[in-house]
Amino acid sequence: MSTRQRGFTLIELAIVLSLLGLLFTLLTPWRSYWQYQKYREAERGLEAAIAALEAHLLLHRSLPCAANETGAEDCSKTAGELPWRTLGLPRYDPWQRPWHYQVATTLINGKEISVQTASDIAISVKDAEEDVILADNLAAIVWHTGAKADSDSVPNELRISKTLLPSSDHDNRARWLTVATVKNQLAKQGVLTTTMK
Repeated sequence: MSTRQRGFTLIELAIVLSLLGLLFTLLTPWRSYWQYQKYREAERGLEAAIAALEAHLLLHRSLPCAANETGAEDCSKTAGELPWRTLGLPRYDPWQRPWHYQVATTLINGKEISVQTASDIAISVKDAEEDVILADNLAAIVWHTGAKADSDSVPNELRISKTLLPSSDHDNRARWLTVATVKNQLAKQGVLTTTMK
């Protein structure tokens, strides 16, 4: 009686490995597609956040405070989560992390906004690739840290990528309102005061 060893032959292993390689090759473009879709969803989320902030500004003549973990506004801090409950927005970005938000203290809590109102936000927004300042004198800024999640803390300098699928180490994206934009919108509504009280 002969004993035969059990196992796979080299040909069987080669066939399985080549099928796995072919499957991987076919699925790689889908991974890029899903990543692209997440960045597109994040762009829509940022645009919705700015639109909601502008609506809040016109309705209440001020911007909302940053939110705590429950989504309630916490006016003891100006940086933290986007006040998603106040604005009626989802709490999380496409990577299931809270949207980041910072607002100037001169523009929150029903404070009267005048032509002399200035920003106290110390973030400078720079292009990740070209190292040039894109925005300053911010009234409010909303951002996400992308798939790479650079940091959850409030930065002094926020480097963002202008391309939808970033190639650099920085895949942060942001949208902001400048103090000038806030003043222009309030002036159009006829509610911008000319003197500080």
